[in-house]
Amino acid sequence: MIPLVILYGFYLIWGIILQFLPLKSTTLNLAYNSYAVLYFYGALCCIRNSNTVSIKSSIGKSLLFFGLGVGSYGIGLLFWLYYNFIARIEIPFPSFADIFFVLFIPLIAVGVFYILSLFTKLITRTFVLQSLAIIALSAIAVLGLLNKPTITGDASFLAVFFNIAYPIGDTILVSSALIALRVGGGKMHEILKLLIIGLLFQAVADFFFTYRSSHTIYWNGDISDIMYATSGFILSATLLRMRKHFFESSEHISTNLRQTAATETNSPQNI
Repeated sequence: MIPLVILYGFYLIWGIILQFLPLKSTTLNLAYNSYAVLYFYGALCCIRNSNTVSIKSSIGKSLLFFGLGVGSYGIGLLFWLYYNFIARIEIPFPSFADIFFVLFIPLIAVGVFYILSLFTKLITRTFVLQSLAIIALSAIAVLGLLNKPTITGDASFLAVFFNIAYPIGDTILVSSALIALRVGGGKMHEILKLLIIGLLFQAVADFFFTYRSSHTIYWNGDISDIMYATSGFILSATLLRMRKHFFESSEHISTNLRQTAATETNSPQNI
């Protein structure tokens, strides 16, 4: 966790400095998108350790998909850097990078689904209907009131698609995490709170980016990128805590099973 905190502190200070520099198209601005490492940090830890709790279990699958989700966003940022430094395109939106940014949404959603599957006994039909209503109302509120997507005639089809996909996807992720929070208990409750905060930062960052890019006032390293970096830090920190919790739970279960087996072996009936 300490290396992750140091990394975030570095990018936070870098981002703040960029806000006060007069030029906004420098190498320092373009290189700021290397905050992809904040996403990769959590992704690599999750994917590398997902098998420690069995990939066939809901716990293992949730870790895997969360890791793939944040990893996908990091890959998108690598493509963004490619466009910046190799293709010489300062703001590649929409571009191939957006495919990986959008993939973040379904992958994280699947991870949340597997978290919910741990609490199936607490999920009733009424709960499901209420949850669907929350998602629908949230999407309407975001698209209709808070973050109306840019769908003017000047925008390309892909720009329109991504301007709609990002706010809808963010709404689904935050709403799904809130639903999981309603049923999750113990340490998982605290972990899900942190996940929601990370997803909220991601949603706010998307809002700033789509608004500022559609009004041609976005530049690399601006406030939206600081928000993305913050989201990457919080999401990776969440995944590290989640991995630790799942691993400890798995170890506890394994210990109990070994103790039970030993007790049965030494019982009078088996002697």
